[in-house]
Amino acid sequence: MNRQNTSHVNVITISGQYGSNGDKIAAHLAGRLHWRLVGDNIKRLVANELDLPEEEVETHDQHAYGFIDRCLITMAANTIDMCPDMAHVTLSFKTQEQLYREKQQKIIEDVAGTGEAVIIGRGSQVILADQPDVLHIRIVAPLAQRVYYVMQREQISEAHAHSLIKQKDHRLAYYHKLVYGRSVDDHQLYDLVINSQTLNLESQLDLICLALQNSLVEQTEFMRSHIF
Repeated sequence: MNRQNTSHVNVITISGQYGSNGDKIAAHLAGRLHWRLVGDNIKRLVANELDLPEEEVETHDQHAYGFIDRCLITMAANTIDMCPDMAHVTLSFKTQEQLYREKQQKIIEDVAGTGEAVIIGRGSQVILADQPDVLHIRIVAPLAQRVYYVMQREQISEAHAHSLIKQKDHRLAYYHKLVYGRSVDDHQLYDLVINSQTLNLESQLDLICLALQNSLVEQTEFMRSHIF
């Protein structure tokens, strides 16, 4: 990404493959920087904005709503003439989903406007792609490591972990393509891609902080070159 016209970089987005340890990296990074961490708690923030139970807005979360569900809703929408009773349900669901997306995007933009925040996923790398004061990080890992991590965290079998990862990857890819028209694996969305198998946690944090520091250095040099 072009950082020539960077202002004060004080927001970091973390997009991680399921099982790549991205959430843990984001939490420790926020702690090290003493910045706000925004991740799963965004569902609570959206629920408060819409004055709805968190369980209800979770239906529209990027990890909770998959390809099969969307196909069923689409089928229902296409068969309203045959099943008039489905019209109200289908339109209501679509309205709620659109409202959820808009509120979530607004909250992400507001958090970025406030600054000093680490934002986990939720399309934040696309929503904030054009903002020069944001550093975008992608966390990846080999499938075998992801399977092992999910097995340990969820206390499930290897086969179950493998199936879960495949399902999560498919849902996330479908969500980003449908909602944002971008591939979640598009490297042009990220300033830094880290393989979490290669480095330990502290080294990963060091690398991200170095990228943040270099962004600030480039911003300072740009300002000096245009002032003096």
